[in-house]
Amino acid sequence: MLELENVIVHYGPVRALKGVSFRVETGEIVGILGANGAGKSTVLRAISGLVPLAEGRIVFGDEDLGGVAPHRIVERGVTHCPEGRRVFPECTVLENLEMGGYTLGSRAAVRENIERVFEYFPRLKERRRQLGATLSGGEQQMLGVARALMSRPRLLLLDEPSLGLAPRIVEQIFEIVQRINRDGVTILLVEQNAYEALQVSHRSYVLETGSIILSGESRDLLEDPRVVEAYLGV
Repeated sequence: MLELENVIVHYGPVRALKGVSFRVETGEIVGILGANGAGKSTVLRAISGLVPLAEGRIVFGDEDLGGVAPHRIVERGVTHCPEGRRVFPECTVLENLEMGGYTLGSRAAVRENIERVFEYFPRLKERRRQLGATLSGGEQQMLGVARALMSRPRLLLLDEPSLGLAPRIVEQIFEIVQRINRDGVTILLVEQNAYEALQVSHRSYVLETGSIILSGESRDLLEDPRVVEAYLGV
């Protein structure tokens, strides 16, 4: 479904990604692990067209995404739920969701998809008339994911969905992520909480200072001494 080939990204003189290559197959949850500053979010921004590639290719299906505008990438079936929730604070839950569904083409399709995402997030249905700014942190994270789902993506890019949330809410978020995947959405998950990411993903890549240093089946990485020592706090 998705393949990155020798992707290099610069921020001015700084090389943020140093020849990153990996693949995501249809139906998978694939994790990208690493410390702050490793380049995890830059990977997602590159796929979304938010930062230009200095070198390399990003192929989705049979199409090279290089140079494609971000909104066109959404139309092709890739949506990005960024780190930090980033809901529209002065808009209601419903208005946030409607903006996420701008590619659907009809109000009937938007209404239908709102009901579909409410099945994942019944709390949002209860809060549908509330402003984004009045939601709790966990509810804002749910809204961010729900808004990304509004365009009916084939590939969902999730950036740090557990960031700053209580353990109980983290568990709930990852249960929903697995359900979304079972319903047919492929997921690329960037996550600093390595244990949770390895629990829910099928395969994972470990990124360090812009380079992939380790990859494999997530269940194997959970027992890899290098991962245990560096990322699992053992």
